[in-house]
Amino acid sequence: MVIEAIGRRLRLGVVGGGPGSVIGDVHRAGARLDGYYDIVAAALSSDPERSRQTGRAIGVSAERAYPFWRELVKSEVKRKDSDRRYRGNDA
Repeated sequence: MVIEAIGRRLRLGVVGGGPGSVIGDVHRAGARLDGYYDIVAAALSSDPERSRQTGRAIGVSAERAYPFWRELVKSEVKRKDSDRRYRGNDA
């Protein structure tokens, strides 16, 4: 299993599924259910302020509760603790 191989839970960044979304709550609950994942970054709404507020409400730190999904990807890929490097079209 991956968790034993890397010695920690997997870190997730979530895009979409914010306020008014039925499936967003279900997916987040499912990810947390087995204890293998931590939701560490989020861009949850097309409204920038709502996106940040909702990210904070689900336990994401203020610096990782993003107003836009592109900002999430751009910022998270630069983190030294990133699990995966997204390169987009220039990969």
